[in-house]
Amino acid sequence: MTEQTGAQFAATTTATDITINTSGELAHGVTSQSRNDISTPLAQTTVSQATINTTGFNAVGLRALLGDYGTRPITGRGEARITANDTLEIKLDIL
Repeated sequence: MTEQTGAQFAATTTATDITINTSGELAHGVTSQSRNDISTPLAQTTVSQATINTTGFNAVGLRALLGDYGTRPITGRGEARITANDTLEIKLDIL
């Protein structure tokens, strides 16, 4: 999650050869988040060779989002990205 302006605040997460299992309401498998009201660095999450299984109400496998924290005036936009390379399976069971 990227919340502040400046290159030193970039959020980068990388995972390889993993299995992610989540269960429960809003139990997302992989999330990448940045702010949508100031200019922030890229929030980047990369998964490779992954199996992602999510179960639960409003739970999603891959979730990239921008959050508005209420800063006014809006001075820029952040960016959130998820890259899935050679991902074997993304299984969703949304209740």
